[in-house]
Amino acid sequence: MITKYVKKCFLLVGTIILIWATYQGGCYAYWLLRAISTPSHHSKMVDSVKILPSQKVIKKLYSLDYFSPYPQIAIQILAERREKEAVPGLIKLLKSRNGHIRRDAILALGLINDKRAIEPLMQIVKQGEKHSEYRWAMISLSRMRHEEVFHIVVDIANKPYPKNCAAIGMLKDYGKEESINLLLKIKDTIKEGSPNYRSYKASINDAITAIRDLNK
Repeated sequence: MITKYVKKCFLLVGTIILIWATYQGGCYAYWLLRAISTPSHHSKMVDSVKILPSQKVIKKLYSLDYFSPYPQIAIQILAERREKEAVPGLIKLLKSRNGHIRRDAILALGLINDKRAIEPLMQIVKQGEKHSEYRWAMISLSRMRHEEVFHIVVDIANKPYPKNCAAIGMLKDYGKEESINLLLKIKDTIKEGSPNYRSYKASINDAITAIRDLNK
């Protein structure tokens, strides 16, 4: 009797997995065919979501379809609008199975700059570099000028080249006058001819100019 029940359970679970896999496979094929047949379909989808009110855009943050582009489109639009009503939904997306959605949600939270995002972003930072979204959480908290992580940004700036270059944008976002010396120190570690030599130097010059303008 027990064996028969176990077999039925395995059969039911197997059937559910097969249905789910078939559904996701169908979704993947659908979006792939749309991309091939109409190369401009993505921009049209973006335009169709942009005309919606924020409440309807927030509803598009979620989809059973793993391959649907709508959640990422919605995140982008809500970030552009600095839509604070989207914050709870974006925080939920930090646990998404899709790594791209997790990253985009983190960056959107940084742009929206709502205090409710600080705790979940700090939970990521406290796990250190082993967390796959550590870098994005640091960037967002820097954009929010959250003081609790500034000392981590300083530590990054004091690392050897090229690891120290990861601090350039974050030091710019904090806009502290004291960061100028750190940026100059990073600049001195970049040897001519090294990878990204020109872009790093340009980024540092831009950061220093922005900080000086902010502190006039």
